[in-house]
Amino acid sequence: MDIDLATEKIIAARSLIKEVLIECDVPMVEGALDEADLNLHWILWNLGVDVELHPKLEKN
Repeated sequence: MDIDLATEKIIAARSLIKEVLIECDVPMVEGALDEADLNLHWILWNLGVDVELHPKLEKN
């Protein structure tokens, strides 16, 4: 696995999730997207990427 490429794709996926969350008005979908973002955040953390302790603390 190319860590740099994986990192780029995960960051891009998080960005797409955030775009969808802005316009989301379905609570179950919003919750699932929030959970997906949290999981991607922890993947980045485990890959050694410099991220905040919790995704809600990250500056957009």
